[in-house]
Amino acid sequence: MQKFEPRPSEASIKLYERSEFRVAFALAFAFSQIHNEKNQKIAPRIERKRDSIEFERSENQGQF
Repeated sequence: MQKFEPRPSEASIKLYERSEFRVAFALAFAFSQIHNEKNQKIAPRIERKRDSIEFERSENQGQF
């Protein structure tokens, strides 16, 4: 004899879809926050690196 499982109601389906959306949105938001934070940390490093390269070039030009 086959057992038929009850079909979920429309309300429970919508609740499940909303919860999935909330999780996806929370993950996307967290990713964007981490990504922005990393970009803010990387930018000063790039500037310092660029400044040190320009300084080395100016020092090297004076040697010749």
